[in-house]
Parts: sequence; C-alpha cells; structure tokens
Amino acid sequence: MHRGSDQGWLWRCAALVAALGAPACTDPGVLDGKDCDPAGRCLEGYLCDPSAWSCLAHAGRLLAEAALAAGKVEIDADREEWDGVQRLPLTKLGWGTAPESAADFACAFGALWDRRGLYLLVECQDEAHPAPDSGADLHEDDCVEVFLDLDPSTRQSAYARDSNQLLVTAAAELQEYPAHPWGWSGSAAHRAEGGAWWLELRLDWPDDLPPPEAGALLGFDLAADDDDGEGGDALRERQLFFNDASGQAWQDASLFGWLRLLPEGTDPHPDACGDGRCAGLESAASCPADCR
Repeated sequence: MHRGSDQGWLWRCAALVAALGAPACTDPGVLDGKDCDPAGRCLEGYLCDPSAWSCLAHAGRLLAEAALAAGKVEIDADREEWDGVQRLPLTKLGWGTAPESAADFACAFGALWDRRGLYLLVECQDEAHPAPDSGADLHEDDCVEVFLDLDPSTRQSAYARDSNQLLVTAAAELQEYPAHPWGWSGSAAHRAEGGAWWLELRLDWPDDLPPPEAGALLGFDLAADDDDGEGGDALRERQLFFNDASGQAWQDASLFGWLRLLPEGTDPHPDACGDGRCAGLESAASCPADCR
C-alpha cells in the first residue's frame, strides 16, 4: 500500500490531532489520488475505498449508501421495516421513451446490508403492471435489474467473477444474466397495490468471495424495466437507471455507480440533490449549482 516517502507524517498528524484538535492531516499519497488520509478522506472528487485505503475517482458517478440492518430482514414485501430508510430515485432513462408522468412510471429504492447480503426495496408507481409474459427475456417485463461489483478498484468494463447483473421479476423470480452465470443467489418478494408495485430482495454475498466489510465501497447500479403491455407485444416500453444513462451497464461494468456499506450506527450522508449526486462528497462545492 502506497504511503509516500515520508513515513513520519502519520505520527505527527496523530500528535497534532490529539494535542490541538487539529483537522486530520492529509497523506502525501492522496495528492496523486492513491491513498486516503487517516480519517478516510480523499482529495475533492475522490472517494475512499477502505478495503485498500485508496482513493477512487468519483467521476460524476452517483453514490448510494446502505445502512447496516438493525436486525433480521425478512423478505416478505412488508415495507414496515423499511420505515426511515433513505430512498433514492431512478432518474436516468437508459432505454425507450420517457414516462408520460410519475403515475405512468417512477421508481425509487432503499438499501440495507449485513454479513449475509445486500437488501434492496424497489418501489414503483406504475399505472399498467401486467403479469410477466416474456419467457426467458425477463427484462422485457416489469422487472428490476441489479448490477454489483465487489471490487470496483479497477473499474474494468468486462464482467469478472466479482461483478454480476441479476434480474428480479414481478413473479419474484431472481436470475443471473446468462452471459455471466457465477452462481450468485438470493430471494425476493413482490406486491402490487393501487397503481404501484414493489420488490423486496436480498442478494447473498457469494460463498467463494470474501464478504465486504463495513465502510466498503462497491460498484453498484439499479434499473427498473416498464412493460405496459401495449401494442399486443411482450416488449418493455422503457428502462430507468440510478446511474447509467447509456443503458449499456449490462455489458460494461465500468458504467456502474457507487454503493457505500455504512458501519453500525452510521446514517446516510445528507445529499443536497436527493438523488445521489452529492452523497459522500466532502464539500457542497462539488454539488451541481441547482442543489446548493
């Protein structure tokens, strides 16, 4: 792990912080974008990945944060245990035509995690919610797609063993994208009511990979597919994403956004935009002007 040529900086910094209450010093390695400082901070525009204590370029990607679950999360589509969990909207049109209104199609999600896996609640307003009818093409129905990279430090385009795409239908069927069948598993539950539907799901951490630790920074994106059943076909009308506006995340893992697994007792950071554009940034100056 890179720490620069001056190994005494850490001790001097610790002494100053203890004696004077001074702000944490910055590791000289941060200046070349490699290391976090002792407080887990990076230069403006970078995010700290504590698994390697390195700084990864924020690069305009949206950041979601998952709080540590306070207890066992039952996958039963009961939203009561999600009260108080931050929701972030899906605002990027990855494919198809834009919704005519929020009632036509609008989605948001919340995230939790524990040592077993990642939990997501995806809630959609949707005037037309037909039963799945597209066979193996799950993405052509009302569907949720989850994109996850357990080691985003390389930001490589090709899917590797630690990155995956999983699809979850309104029938609560969970399936890996066929191009990379790594054997990842999970469970889901679906419910629909009054022009809305939601999916609660758990993605298990893979058995053959080290589970992520508290504070970990993961590659992440989430999409919702909308099939209105129009025109007598079995094709979707649109796809909304959290981060990827190109709709190409299914074949390019470098297009994922970020997900931070928060330590116990830590709440998600305030986000001036309310959509992940400012979350995790040290300064409001990094937020778009319309969010300040």
